[in-house]
Amino acid sequence: MGGYLGGADPQKVRNRAHGRGRLEESKIERAQRLWNWCRDRDIDLGTLNLQYCTRDRRIASTVIGFTNPDRVDQNVEALFTRIDDDIWTELRRDFERA
Repeated sequence: MGGYLGGADPQKVRNRAHGRGRLEESKIERAQRLWNWCRDRDIDLGTLNLQYCTRDRRIASTVIGFTNPDRVDQNVEALFTRIDDDIWTELRRDFERA
């Protein structure tokens, strides 16, 4: 999974994306905080992101692209990786806007 919430360190994604579009600095900082949060809990950000999209009823569909055939297996694994309910509770507590 690519992009700022695809699992890679957002600073590295920013360096690769240089010149191909701009994202507000505050959004990059938020992505970095989320990446650090996941790393502290030994969770892959891309896995969390994909499962968030499939869990949230406000999101009607999730379309993911593939840069190579290995991504199919990676995305299936991410979709079925168990994430404890406590993690979802912490995520809401730490990141949902008031």
